[in-house]
Amino acid sequence: MCKILNQTIIIQELGDKIDQLRESANLTISRKMYTRADLCGEPALSSGWRDPGHIFFTTIQVEPKRQYDILVGTEKTGYAPMSFVAPHRGGNKAKFIIMGNVGRISLDHSIASWPSPPASSKALRQVVDVRTKDSDFVILLGVGHTKGILSQWDEFMHQITPSASKIPWIVVPGQDDVNWVKSGGECGTPLKYRFPSPNKDTLWFSFDMGPIHFVALATTHDIEPNSEQYKWLEADLEYVDRIHSPWIVVLGHQSMYVDNGKPATGEMKTFRDDVEPLLHKFKVNFAFWGDHTTYQRTCKVYKTKCDEKGTRHFLVGNGGFDQDRRNTKGLEYMEYNDVEEGYLYIDVCLS
Repeated sequence: MCKILNQTIIIQELGDKIDQLRESANLTISRKMYTRADLCGEPALSSGWRDPGHIFFTTIQVEPKRQYDILVGTEKTGYAPMSFVAPHRGGNKAKFIIMGNVGRISLDHSIASWPSPPASSKALRQVVDVRTKDSDFVILLGVGHTKGILSQWDEFMHQITPSASKIPWIVVPGQDDVNWVKSGGECGTPLKYRFPSPNKDTLWFSFDMGPIHFVALATTHDIEPNSEQYKWLEADLEYVDRIHSPWIVVLGHQSMYVDNGKPATGEMKTFRDDVEPLLHKFKVNFAFWGDHTTYQRTCKVYKTKCDEKGTRHFLVGNGGFDQDRRNTKGLEYMEYNDVEEGYLYIDVCLS
C-alpha cells in the first residue's frame, strides 16, 4: 500500500503479497498538476478553464504477459478495480489499432466545443467496447478538438478508461493539441500531462512492440535538416536492429501524402523534401498519418511515384470528427480512398 495525499493505490498480483510485488515491481508514484499559468490563450485561460486536480503517475517494472490487478481509490470512498496484462515488447506478433481525428463527443451531445458539423463517436465506442480484448495497444494520431474547453479532457478520459486501463493508449501529438490557435490556448499542456511522452524531453519518441520498431514524429515541430528532431530521427533509424525489428513504422499527425484535390505545397512539400529521403534511405516499410479526415492508402511510393523500394502510406484520419467529403484528384500513387468513419486494425505475425 502506498499513500499520497489521501489517495491510496494498492497494486496486488494474484496469489502474491503486496510487499513482495512492491519490491519486485519497483513501484513509484508521483503526482503532478497544471495551472492556468501553463496555458497560453483563449478560451483555455478563461471560459474554458477547469482545474484538473492532481494527476497521479505510477511506474511499475513488470514482467511481460503477467496479469496485474489494481485498486485505485480511498478508504472512505472505496476502490475501483482494474487489471491489465503487461505487454510483450519483443516476439513475432502484434495486434494494434491506429486512428486519428477521434470523434470525442458527449453521448447526449450536451457539450461541444466545435458545434458544426457534428462529430460521431461510433468508431471510438467500438474500439473501447469491442476491440480492446483483441488488441495489444492503441495509437492515436492526435487527440485535439477540445479547443480549450478543458472539461472535455475529463470526459474523453472517462470514455476511454474501460480500454486504457487494460492496454496502452499511445498518443502522437497533432496541431489541434499543441498549436496556439488551433488548440484553443492549450498549447499541448493537457496532452503532455495526460499522455506523457516516453521521451521526457520531447514530443517525438520511438518504441518497439512485437517485430515492429515505431517512430513517432511531432509534425508540428521543426523537422528540417539540422534540426533537433531531424538529427534524432536519422540516428534512431540508423540504429534499428532489423533482425529484432524487421519492420519500421513511422507515425505522425500531419500527412506526407494525401489526395485532397490540391497540389502539395507549404509544410507538406517541405515534409516530403526533407523527411522522405530518410524514410527511403532506411527502408521504412509503412507510415501512418492522421490529419486529413479520410482513410487513404498509397502504393509503395517515393517522390510521388510508385516504387517497390518505397514506403506505403496510410491516412487514418477518419476516426469520427468532421469526415471530409471533398473531391479528390485520383492521384496515380493512391490505391484507395474512403470517407466513411472507422479505424485501422492491424494483426502482424512474423513467420
